[in-house]
Amino acid sequence: MVSMARKGLPKKYAKMGFKRGWKAYKATLRRPRKRISTKTRRNKPMARRRYAKKVYRRARSSGGSFKPYIDGALGGIAAQLGTKYAGAWGTGLGYSAVGQFRNNPTLKVMGGIAIGRQIAGMIPMIGGNGGGTSQGVFE
Repeated sequence: MVSMARKGLPKKYAKMGFKRGWKAYKATLRRPRKRISTKTRRNKPMARRRYAKKVYRRARSSGGSFKPYIDGALGGIAAQLGTKYAGAWGTGLGYSAVGQFRNNPTLKVMGGIAIGRQIAGMIPMIGGNGGGTSQGVFE
């Protein structure tokens, strides 16, 4: 007669009680784990950023708390030069260019307003004479 495997905990471990018996029984079944070396693995350091990116970033963020003043001064200079070389459109283009380069939303808006006024000056129904020679916004 072939004996069938009995279900449940072997008698030797059942005497210990349910919780302790199962714990001891499972400990005999476990295989010894491979020992992991105590030396910790270091992650690779992040790749260095390229110099060109640093220059690009610094050009748009330098100035600290004086950045708005510096940007405003540069915007005024660019608007004046733009007016000299591009006429009435130069004001808006000057402000927009500096706002874009220095990542300054205020100068971008000022440039947009100036350009919008020039466009509005070309439309007769809005109050322009159709010639497109209205004054710059910030003059």
